[in-house]
Amino acid sequence: RSSFRSSCWLFQFIWRRTADTAYKIYSTEKVDLVLTDWAPDLDGIFLLDRIRKSEDSPNPFVPIVVVTANTEIRHVCHARDHGMTEYLAKPISATLIYQRICTVIERHRDFIKNRDFFGPDRRRRDGKWTGADRRRSEPVEAPKTQSVWN
Repeated sequence: RSSFRSSCWLFQFIWRRTADTAYKIYSTEKVDLVLTDWAPDLDGIFLLDRIRKSEDSPNPFVPIVVVTANTEIRHVCHARDHGMTEYLAKPISATLIYQRICTVIERHRDFIKNRDFFGPDRRRRDGKWTGADRRRSEPVEAPKTQSVWN
């Protein structure tokens, strides 16, 4: 464990080699943010699932940043679909970590829970729709078209 003080913030970093030992620490310590590696030798998605879905998880709403070299869109979508809060591609720097922490704090997203998903709302765009509100308008008759068979 190592700690440092910067203005009014106190940070404590706890490093663990396996998802199981990380979850044990997570279950006993007060944790405000999780950065988990997703690499061949460390399954950060397993830890993510355990934090989000376990009955004994002390805080399934904790922000989780997945750090990985897997940068293909399918990997990003996979982590997103498992409930990650942010995604950080390697190589990383202190500046990138700081930016993700700021994003987690400043752009908080509500959580969604259904039978297939639990995690932060996956929509990142501002929800202000400027088009017609089709859910409340009267039904529109479909235009008449000629059949190609006539």
